[in-house]
Amino acid sequence: MDEQIRVKTKIGWLLFWSDGFLRCFIKQKDNSVWILTVTVCPPGNQKSSHLYTHVLAMGRHDADHTPVIEHYMEEASKLANGLDYYCGKSNTFERISLGTLAWNADRPECQSLTNTRKEGTYGKVTGWAVNVSEERLPACKQCYASLMKKLTGEFTQGGNDTQCNKCANWSFVRAEDG
Repeated sequence: MDEQIRVKTKIGWLLFWSDGFLRCFIKQKDNSVWILTVTVCPPGNQKSSHLYTHVLAMGRHDADHTPVIEHYMEEASKLANGLDYYCGKSNTFERISLGTLAWNADRPECQSLTNTRKEGTYGKVTGWAVNVSEERLPACKQCYASLMKKLTGEFTQGGNDTQCNKCANWSFVRAEDG
């Protein structure tokens, strides 16, 4: 992209929100509705104004919303790449890029969006499939001290990557980084 265009691009944000709610309180099982809204970067003094929040989709709560969500995420991706728009105030065409700030949803809605079941303590919902050993997961005091020294660039006696039989000897380095 041309450097001059990049510098002149105005930047804004999108805030998505999705949730389910009841139309009325009779036959609650059959009248749940799903809604998807987006708030498009309101000025600082008008953050609570209704003028910048738009309803994108509504439907049955129990229906599959994946195609709708994918469609709007694709549109948000296009907006993040930037586009030219007409500014009536200055009577000129200008460039803008809008990035997704967050997708807000409560726990049941998040479970629906991520296709995780409403399980107990252990399962896809928590990210763990087995009972986690509280004795081995946190690093022991020696390994933790070694991790902190490695993080700050200090050398420890015996090396920073020693094998430990007391703990899981986890690391701050991502698997992709080596």
